[in-house]
Amino acid sequence: MDLTKLLEKAVSAPSGDNCQPWKFHVTDDQLRLFNLPERDTSVYNHGQKASYTAHGALLENLSIAAAQEGLSASISLFPDNGNPDHVATVRFAPGNPSDQPYYPFLERRTTNRRRFRKVPLQPHHERSLLDAGNDRALGRVSLHSSFPEPSSAHAAIVAAMALNDRTVFENPRLHAFLFEHLRWSKKEAEETRDGMDIATLELAPMDRLAFRILRRWNAVKIMNRFGLSRMIGLKARQQALSASAVGLIAIPGRRPEHYVNGGRLLQRLWLEATRQGMSFHLMGGAAMLLQMANAGECDRLTSEQSGRLLAADQRVRKECGIAETEALLATFRVGYSPPPSARSLRRPPWVEPSR
Repeated sequence: MDLTKLLEKAVSAPSGDNCQPWKFHVTDDQLRLFNLPERDTSVYNHGQKASYTAHGALLENLSIAAAQEGLSASISLFPDNGNPDHVATVRFAPGNPSDQPYYPFLERRTTNRRRFRKVPLQPHHERSLLDAGNDRALGRVSLHSSFPEPSSAHAAIVAAMALNDRTVFENPRLHAFLFEHLRWSKKEAEETRDGMDIATLELAPMDRLAFRILRRWNAVKIMNRFGLSRMIGLKARQQALSASAVGLIAIPGRRPEHYVNGGRLLQRLWLEATRQGMSFHLMGGAAMLLQMANAGECDRLTSEQSGRLLAADQRVRKECGIAETEALLATFRVGYSPPPSARSLRRPPWVEPSR
């Protein structure tokens, strides 16, 4: 059984700053999926939660591609109690090929950071997104429209998105990780096939020039005295407000398997948006920072930063009806816009001989 084609589809899944924190061991009818903690060392990835979410998206891709090729995929999560990096074992068995509605969109799904057209979501698009996110075993999706007037829940989510971007330019660790993973030319992006092509940020020419200055932390510290980080937060707020709707995904708990399953749900939602011709922008950093504040895991942030995040988390939970037993997995904006200027590339699947 040649699993190469399936893995090429699987690794088109999203990951934090396109770190691609995975490798595979393959035998004739079995695949073992492993997390690579050294690939994503960001503040966001506390307890490997962001990476586990990315693995869930990969497993969703893998199961779709397998069914398309006439294989059933049986997935066991964290089968080795002594190795938290062994995320899943997948066993394949022959079945009947069936056309999977999401299969044509596995490699077309992408982040769109453009300013969206400020128009309402079409009702059938809203229904399709909510249907795709309706799996209580994995998590739940809520959508909050910008029309006719934003709700208090909408305002809380937008404020959290803006606070995330502000915090990136006020925390040296978050700032350093972002700029380490920017690829400053198409040639560099093609050589590394990871990180984010600067073109995917959809920056205006002057903003792109400014970004070369902003990669120097000492310059950022000086400019923050004159309100730079607040201005960046304001731009993020304006970007979020341009969307037809903002939304979030809540998962039923905080165990590693909850994040993997939540990643599967996130990928379904994103694929459905792609299938319907909508633009989708995952703003996952906001959710990861808020859940860190909620769990008291902000050791790499200042007390002032963690205090703002905790207040934002409490506001989102109150306005969006998120229970204390639930974790906030992701925030996103969705709507309509021209296609993105560029897409993040992927490395070939890293397959090691199975031991």
